[in-house]
Amino acid sequence: YLMIKGLQHIIICTQVEGIFCDSLLAYSRNNDKCRSWNWRGELADNWCLVIATVGTCGALPIMDELDGDDLAKAKRVVAQCLIDSRRALSLFAPMGAYEEGPNYWRLAMRYYVFSMRALENSVGNCFGYDDVPGLKLTGEYVLAINGSKGIFNYHDGNVPNELYAPEMFWLADRFNNYEDAVARINRMKVTWADSSDFAPTDILYYDTKFSSADTTGASLDAYLPISEVASMRSGWNSKDTYVGFHCDDPISGEGHDHMDAGTFVLDTMGEKFFFDLGSDNYNIPNYLQCYRVRAEGHNTVIFNPDSNYAFKYGGTASIIKHSFKENEAYAIGDMTNVYTADKGVKSFLRGVKLDNNRTRVTVQDKFVLSKPAEMYWFAHTEAEIAVSEDKKSAVLTKNGKKLLATIVSGDGAEFSVMDAKPLPASPVIKEQNPNDGVRKLTIHIENCKSNEICVTFVAYNDSASSMQYLPLEQW
Repeated sequence: YLMIKGLQHIIICTQVEGIFCDSLLAYSRNNDKCRSWNWRGELADNWCLVIATVGTCGALPIMDELDGDDLAKAKRVVAQCLIDSRRALSLFAPMGAYEEGPNYWRLAMRYYVFSMRALENSVGNCFGYDDVPGLKLTGEYVLAINGSKGIFNYHDGNVPNELYAPEMFWLADRFNNYEDAVARINRMKVTWADSSDFAPTDILYYDTKFSSADTTGASLDAYLPISEVASMRSGWNSKDTYVGFHCDDPISGEGHDHMDAGTFVLDTMGEKFFFDLGSDNYNIPNYLQCYRVRAEGHNTVIFNPDSNYAFKYGGTASIIKHSFKENEAYAIGDMTNVYTADKGVKSFLRGVKLDNNRTRVTVQDKFVLSKPAEMYWFAHTEAEIAVSEDKKSAVLTKNGKKLLATIVSGDGAEFSVMDAKPLPASPVIKEQNPNDGVRKLTIHIENCKSNEICVTFVAYNDSASSMQYLPLEQW
């Protein structure tokens, strides 16, 4: 008993003197220790929720063992951590879509739920930190960005498979959205032995009442404002078609944004045909200019490539229209302001559609240029690509599954294939990921004028349904 009490005393002293004192110095912002605890300053991001656990999980459990100055320090740490976490909680507003992307939703949610559980267990109250705009809907965001064969890895995403985290159980219980828990349960059934996916918190957060959830009415489509993501699917099985579309602002400062406005992903026939590469190693030099961050590293359109980003630093983009019906769905994004003035882009709209009884995907770009420009259209894939003789169609083959891509309209548009490597004018960063095994289905027009390029994707055995062109304004 004495040994245990002695060890407990050592741990408490270490926490008070080593952790609490350092964090208080950091929060003072007026000394050389203002580093890890508050290293992002006033920025609203996941780090606010990570550091909040210093107070909620570090200080709260030992409060009853403290008194005097030590107790005052612990109270200050708890208060400051909770205050700073408010900035990050704003990122769930208004509809639950976490602005930093799926990878950092996972990180933020993991630590946020730690804090909420600590508050519940220590004082029996979350003090309203579980009642913030959008949080009740964030489970729908997770469902929307999970495709048939993996996550939609926009921004600095690096999740290799589906993202159905243990925290889905906590959300399901807190907001009585039991259907949010079903996806995690299904994920556990196929990966229960995979230590990289299993978490002990599954045991802590699970409740048998989740088995009563009814998921038959789950929506196939979603539009998520602020994050500017639209997702459309034919169903919820691994062989169903899923298309994700992301059209938000390019990089404008600190954070995890990419130059990825207009990017799309496509899962179908049990394969991930077009995907987002996600993040690279943060420690490489000039990270924001690496291939995976630049526009050329995404499934989008660029003009007159040079050593700059290809998109405008601080530009804007958004989804301006969407329609979700029983047999078809689409979203249209306005990308006009992602291009710098020298590109000569007067207007640019990209539409992504799932129609023909949800078997055909269309990606359509309508743009007006003030002067001719060199244009590239990219779609990243690990599939083998065979371009037709007339270069108006291509067959993508992956694990025996075949997808037919067809250029339905577009003056001068022809398919070609490129490796997922930087263009000649791009910065040379030797340490970046070489993207081995990844190639790009490409449309390259050297002297491009105003145009409307329509590309459709269907299963190869359904080629008769691939030819359909409707001007974007008639969608």
